Amino acid sequence: MRRVPLDFDWPLNVVWQGYLRPDELDLPPCPVCTNPSDHDGHGSAAVASEIGPVTRPHQIAHGHRTVGADTRCPRCGDRGHVGTPGQVAAYERWRETEPPTGRGWQLWETTSEGSPISPVFAAADDLIAWMSHPDRGPQWLPAAVAAKFVAEGSAPSLVGSSSGGDGVPGAEYVGFHADLSDDGETTTDQ
Repeated sequence: MRRVPLDFDWPLNVVWQGYLRPDELDLPPCPVCTNPSDHDGHGSAAVASEIGPVTRPHQIAHGHRTVGADTRCPRCGDRGHVGTPGQVAAYERWRETEPPTGRGWQLWETTSEGSPISPVFAAADDLIAWMSHPDRGPQWLPAAVAAKFVAEGSAPSLVGSSSGGDGVPGAEYVGFHADLSDDGETTTDQ
């Protein structure tokens, strides 16, 4: 659950853009590390298959294992990319950004990077009413359970048991079974 501006307008079930590094900042992969069967550009696939597995593609040199030699990638030095210093600097400068905060109430999933899964509501009671509406199908929760979840602010995705079974969705578990003690630790009703 998040507190967002009342006019927050991000599509439901779409990961918040601030959690995803833009694709244009991806560093170009090292062609030697990503294609070890042709590390020298001369069709070394047959050589690689003849001498068997190696721990690094750079250990293959002219049909034999290089023993005692530097086994770092000759192209990228084992960085795994061939980005320019400018590309690397831009990649390293990027930081995750949280959605804006505000007075609105919105349910978010956090099993992926994070995305809104409900409309924004002006009051917690409105979010609770939405969560407990029967039209939500299998995600429906009784109002008291939804209220307890909203009061807690979050829940694990799923709670399992040592006795087996399919587990219980976290919001349902928090609403039916868990209470926070005075020190913030979760306790369980027996």
